[in-house]
Amino acid sequence: MLNIAITNATPAVEDIAPRTLYLAKNGTDLELSLSNVDGTALVKLPTRADIATMIGTAISADGGLSPVVAADYDALTALLETLEKNTFVFVNDASGDATVDAGSALYFLDADQSTFTKVYEYEGLDVQIPNLAILENFSEVGGQLHYNGVQLLQVTNTVNQW
Repeated sequence: MLNIAITNATPAVEDIAPRTLYLAKNGTDLELSLSNVDGTALVKLPTRADIATMIGTAISADGGLSPVVAADYDALTALLETLEKNTFVFVNDASGDATVDAGSALYFLDADQSTFTKVYEYEGLDVQIPNLAILENFSEVGGQLHYNGVQLLQVTNTVNQW
């Protein structure tokens, strides 16, 4: 059984319990850490800030892509005159694009060809949840997580002083 501990700080390695998911507040982020079977190691899962840093580092490596934000589709087309290298441009209101009814979109600028290609659209997203039948079997009973009526987790610490 997996235990859940809600704490004000990620515990030191000597204080961890086996098979425990730790939730700890760090500034505005919630840090998730998972201990191994015998409680001798703790793995920190990436936070939103960690992921943003990783993405920013990856797309700006080697002087490469530097993402740009444009307010609307007209501002996107104006960027063709100023941008000199390949990049991604996020457009807040892409409704000026004939293929976008409403919402935002992400475009890739091919600087050599002076063209934009729409990569992603945020208005008509077709979302399919894999294994939905499995997810529907999860439930909450008395504040505890269950699957097909069997308790999966035990909350061990519910003190929250954030």
